[in-house]
Amino acid sequence: MRKNNSRNNYLDSGVAEQATPDLDVAILEQEALDMLYQAIETLPQKYRVILRMSFVEGLRNAEIAKRLGIAEITVKKQKAQMLAMLRDKLQLPPPIIFSLLSSYYTYIQ
Repeated sequence: MRKNNSRNNYLDSGVAEQATPDLDVAILEQEALDMLYQAIETLPQKYRVILRMSFVEGLRNAEIAKRLGIAEITVKKQKAQMLAMLRDKLQLPPPIIFSLLSSYYTYIQ
């Protein structure tokens, strides 16, 4: 009952009506980025390094492999594993995860 009363008080206050679509979108985007950040923090360090090199520095797989001294196929496999881990944690399809990653790394630069 308290939860319902709180909800009704909030709706009666008019605050919900004052929210703008831009504010709503910004809040949703920030929540999604927060979820992504938390998911990234749970990744093993080697995946976070590849993620940073790929999305922040914009390096290609061959360039990442050369810098890390590993085979390009290893980079490809680790990226696929990393994206699978993020997909499992976030329960989102890959295109949305890529979009979030692009937004996230644009935001932190």
